[in-house]
Amino acid sequence: ALAYTTAALMSHQPAILSVLLTRLNADTFSRRIQVQVFSKLYLPAMRKGEDFTVVKKGVECAEGHSLAEGAPEDYAITCAGADTTAEANSGLLSCTECPVCYAMCPENPDSASKFAADTDTKFKLLTIPALTKGTVHTLPKANVECEESYSLAQDAPETYSITCGEADKSTDADVGLLSCDTCPKCHAKCPANPENADKFVAAEGPVFKQLEIAELIKGQEVTLAAEKVTCEDGHSLAEGAAESYTI
Repeated sequence: ALAYTTAALMSHQPAILSVLLTRLNADTFSRRIQVQVFSKLYLPAMRKGEDFTVVKKGVECAEGHSLAEGAPEDYAITCAGADTTAEANSGLLSCTECPVCYAMCPENPDSASKFAADTDTKFKLLTIPALTKGTVHTLPKANVECEESYSLAQDAPETYSITCGEADKSTDADVGLLSCDTCPKCHAKCPANPENADKFVAAEGPVFKQLEIAELIKGQEVTLAAEKVTCEDGHSLAEGAAESYTI
């Protein structure tokens, strides 16, 4: 096996590097191996049967891709010799645990389409950095932006755990989707000063002209004093009606 490591090679002067290092892509690997996804590997020319250890820094991913969170620190690459289906001088490489570059999950996702298909989430914008596969990001609810007239619920969590890639069942490394167990979800607000009973659940059937209350978010409760209830002309609350109402 070669005694050099990628780190050692990378420490030489640029003129030496140009002789010792080869930038390879996945096409240089045996077709009998599950071809893995990367842009370039830095390693020297090798004879059949020789091994070389490529460290993380020697793996170059395409733009918008990276090795996964917790990826190995190094990879053993072997010169497997010729592909049996090709000419004898078509030297190909092999690896047992191979470097794989995955699509990164996008920065500041602006729709639920950036999440795995079965994710129950609704928002306008989440302020998060671009994430590598397997990274878990803690998102404070202050960084969840809802569409106009929508908001998180009254009992929404203070933070959300957003994961890159874990919920994606696809084997395609170019699918950079987010997932979450408890996901941020924006709900329509209840309007301020409702002017008719249409703004209430149908079965409750209140009768009034207008209620003087502020805009409310899902799960929020407010106490409405009787004097804040306006009835239609010729109507009024009944004698002995409640002094206040919970809305």
